Amino acid sequence: MAKLIINTKGIIDNYNYIMGLNCIKNRELIVVTKLFYSSPDLINILKKQGIDKIADCNIENFAGQTGLKRMLLKTSLSDIREKKLSNCESILVTELKMLEAVSEMGLNNIEIYLGIETGDLREGIVPSDFYDFMKSALKIKGINIAGIYTNLGCLAGKLPDEETITQLLDAKETVKRKLGFEIKKISIGGTVFYDMIKSDSLPDEVNQIRMGEAIFFAYNMSYHKRIPELTPGNFILKGEIVEIKSKNTSIRGEIGFNAFGKIADKTEGAVRKRAILDFGELQTPLYGLTPCDPGVRIHSNTHNYTVVDITNTEKKYDIGDTIDFYCNYNSVAFAFLSGYVAKEFI
Repeated sequence: MAKLIINTKGIIDNYNYIMGLNCIKNRELIVVTKLFYSSPDLINILKKQGIDKIADCNIENFAGQTGLKRMLLKTSLSDIREKKLSNCESILVTELKMLEAVSEMGLNNIEIYLGIETGDLREGIVPSDFYDFMKSALKIKGINIAGIYTNLGCLAGKLPDEETITQLLDAKETVKRKLGFEIKKISIGGTVFYDMIKSDSLPDEVNQIRMGEAIFFAYNMSYHKRIPELTPGNFILKGEIVEIKSKNTSIRGEIGFNAFGKIADKTEGAVRKRAILDFGELQTPLYGLTPCDPGVRIHSNTHNYTVVDITNTEKKYDIGDTIDFYCNYNSVAFAFLSGYVAKEFI
C-alpha cells in the first residue's frame, strides 16, 4: 500500500516560527486544518505544541475534537437546522437566512463572522451592501456577531492590497458610526497575506489570521514561491513498485480512449525502463507530485496505477522498493481522503 509520511517536526517548527513574528504576537492565529480533514492523529500532535484554534470546511471533521476552539469555514443551512453546530464555536456566514436559522435554533453561543467580498469572487457580501446587511442582521435576536472576515487567493486568485484592508476597515467604521455596533474582530484568511504578516504591515484592527499552507508546506501558492524561512517537504508519498520492465513505448495499431476518456500520446516511441507503482488517481492526482529522485520522470497514471520512467535514474530500483514524491496541497488532501493510502507520522 502507498504510504504518506508526515514530518510533524517541520510543521511544528513552521508554526513556532510564525507564532514568533511580531505581527502575530498580539493577534489570534487559527490553523486551517481542512487539508487533512482535521485528522485526530495530527491534531493531537499539534495540540501538544499549544495550538488551540483550528478551522475546517466540514463540520463532521470536528466530531470528537475537544480542548480547542473550532471554526467552521463553510456553513450550510442544513448544518444549522440539523443541529450540527454543537461541534464548533464559530462559523462564517454571508446570508441573512442563515442568521435567521441560527436565531431560530437558539444558538446564541455561536460566534458569527460575516464575510465581505474583496475581489476573489467566492463568498462574501458586496461592500456597498454591507451596511444594509448589518442593519437587517442586528434586528435578528439571539445571534452573536463577533466579527467580519475576507478570503483571497482561492477562486479568482485575487492578491491582497491596500484596498483590501481599507474595505474591511471602512465596513467596521461605518457600522460603528451609523449603527453603534462595535465589530470586535477582523479576520483575514490565507497564506496569500503572508508577506504582509511577515513585514508587520497590518493595521491593529486586523486581529485574527487564518493560515494553513505556510505552516504545512512553507509555500505561497498565490505567488508561486517558497517561503525560505520555513521548512518544506513535510509530506512525502511513498509508492511501492509492483513492476519494472523495459518497454517499447511506441503505440502500434488503432487506439481508443484511455481510462480518463483521453487519447494517449503516441509520440514517445523508444524503449524506456518503466516502474509501475501501487497508487493511482483514486489515491492522489499526479499534478500534485514531484519525484524526490531527480532521475525519475512521471509518465502517466490510471485509477489505481502510476507509471514512472526510471531510465535515467542513477538509483537501482527493485520490486518492493518505493519511489518517493514531494506532495503539494492538492495531493495531500486526496491522500488523506483515501483509505488506500497509509499515514505515518514521524
